[in-house]
Amino acid sequence: MLDGTYEFFFETNGVRFHNVMAGDPAGKSVILPHSFLQFWYGWRHPIPTLMEAGYRLIVPDQRGYNLSKKNQEERVPAGPKI
Repeated sequence: MLDGTYEFFFETNGVRFHNVMAGDPAGKSVILPHSFLQFWYGWRHPIPTLMEAGYRLIVPDQRGYNLSKKNQEERVPAGPKI
């Protein structure tokens, strides 16, 4: 974990999600979603600067990435058979 950050988990619809929070709880909230094939740590360089600017940061791991889980009932749809 980065200095000044903390993590928490929440569960909804049987899926457990991992999130990282940072910054001033009274500051304006900014959600930093990661891109494809990454996770929250991709924001490690901008996080300290945004914290110093007074923002409250919410940095989630999206469903199925890093410590967030994917619902076991979900299946990736198969493409057409060739």
